[in-house]
Amino acid sequence: MFEAYFFDKHADTVFRLFKLLKSLNGAPFTINKLSKQLEMSYQQTYNAYQDVMVDLRQIQTENAHQQTQAVQTGVMNSALEAAPDADLVVTELSSVAPDYLAAKTDAAAEPATEMSFIDVAQNIHVDNYRFYLLNHSITFRFFDQVFQNDGIDAAAFCRENGISMSTLRRRIEPFRNFLQNNRIQIDPGTWELHGGELVIRHLLVFFYDEGYRGAGWPFHCIDHDQILQQFSVINAPANQTLGIEHLSVITKRNMLTLGVQMLRIKQGHYFAMNPRLQLLLRNFGDLADLVFTETYLPDCDERTRHAERNFYYCSRIGQIVMSTEDTPTSRQLREYLHSFSNPVDSFVTALFANLTTGLDHPEELHLRADKVLLTNLYKVAFLYYIMDGTFVKPSDFADTTDLFASAHELIDQIDTFIAQIPKADETHLFSRYQPDLVKSIFTVLIPDLADFHTAPRLNVKLEMEAQSFITKDMLNFLKDSSVIRIMNSDTQEVPDLIITSVPNITGMYDNMNGHDSVDSGVPTFYWGSDNHDQDLYNLLKQLTMKAHAKAAAAPPQF
Repeated sequence: MFEAYFFDKHADTVFRLFKLLKSLNGAPFTINKLSKQLEMSYQQTYNAYQDVMVDLRQIQTENAHQQTQAVQTGVMNSALEAAPDADLVVTELSSVAPDYLAAKTDAAAEPATEMSFIDVAQNIHVDNYRFYLLNHSITFRFFDQVFQNDGIDAAAFCRENGISMSTLRRRIEPFRNFLQNNRIQIDPGTWELHGGELVIRHLLVFFYDEGYRGAGWPFHCIDHDQILQQFSVINAPANQTLGIEHLSVITKRNMLTLGVQMLRIKQGHYFAMNPRLQLLLRNFGDLADLVFTETYLPDCDERTRHAERNFYYCSRIGQIVMSTEDTPTSRQLREYLHSFSNPVDSFVTALFANLTTGLDHPEELHLRADKVLLTNLYKVAFLYYIMDGTFVKPSDFADTTDLFASAHELIDQIDTFIAQIPKADETHLFSRYQPDLVKSIFTVLIPDLADFHTAPRLNVKLEMEAQSFITKDMLNFLKDSSVIRIMNSDTQEVPDLIITSVPNITGMYDNMNGHDSVDSGVPTFYWGSDNHDQDLYNLLKQLTMKAHAKAAAAPPQF
């Protein structure tokens, strides 16, 4: 998880406690119950609870101070417009008045029972508290300043925060190692970043997208309103071209992508022409210049503006599609990459064929019809081809260990496919990106895991005259969750279970066929027309238990 690089043990404890308290949704609790759920001692839980309450009072004080400043600013200058998004107002601790800084001490002196948790946590989301803890983390603040200032005076930073240089080096070591593993080095003297500009910018986008979740605009020297105006130009319907889709809602991620680009340009770090990117873009024809013109970048020459424009297209093309519906822009991207010979299309075409080979017919048809999945596979291959190596990805900050373990055969299938690409093939270069590429491919397959049978499903035959809507919903839920497989009624395959509205299904089969049914001896659940909520729960429980028992008794298979 992202915060694991920046939280110390205390921050991790209070954050887990806060998430637990918020999950109770106002239900009563005791310190004793909380301690058992967190697997901590009573005293540890009590101390953590007190610290959470102090932090929440501090956040409320900060929020009130920001609101007061906003009102005063509005009175002093009525011509100024209100911030476009209340979530984009950030106040640095160092810029707050001394009497405001004393609030932390005053809050700590207040008795914990003066306000209940529900009262003091009102309007404070989990992400708000997470950012509060990150902003009080030495490690997070250090890297934030390194990235925004293109380096840092580490000795001065240590003096300001009352720590030694050895302590600083020890705390930043895990995240520094993470950067090195993703081909980003830090100068030991200036603390400036070194590495491919594409890789560095990708890191910064994800750092600020994850780090400032629940907070405001992160950049001190890049104006939010200016970026918003530039993105509005890009988002105009006339500029809807390769990989750039008109957005009805401007997302923070897209604002950060453009903000990081302008930050690096301001720091004097320009994107150089990338031959692989040129190869994939040149067949499209004329690309719109968007905001990468002399009007917006007067200090850059034409060649630099052209390269920066291509970088922006690369950033938008590489964004994973989160919706479930195909769009004209996604369709255009697939058709374009498929229209000429290139390693990205060749790799995706062969991979998709490999993944769907050997699946049952319904699942194969479903996967081949899933254009969002195909689009995301193109995007993953596109990014690895352009980056030519590993880079910071969303999956780096996601806890997917259990999910990877449960679907290890699918991961092995992807890995084997890549490893067996002939050396003479133009797509053999993708074999250099293992194991990161395998994990990235698997990540985009997660919504469709049910179609890959990552664990044996319970084969269920239905012999029912009628089903209620709630029964259908329950069965569809289990089917979509890859728990059960509803068999065709005319199949001769022996099921694991029969659900029937006929009291004696085996006797009925024997009378109709004149011989024993192929289903003889198969467990049968009776499900009549008059059922209650508890009956539905029991059926759901029994089906789930039997499915888990089958999965535990056999290795995952496709």
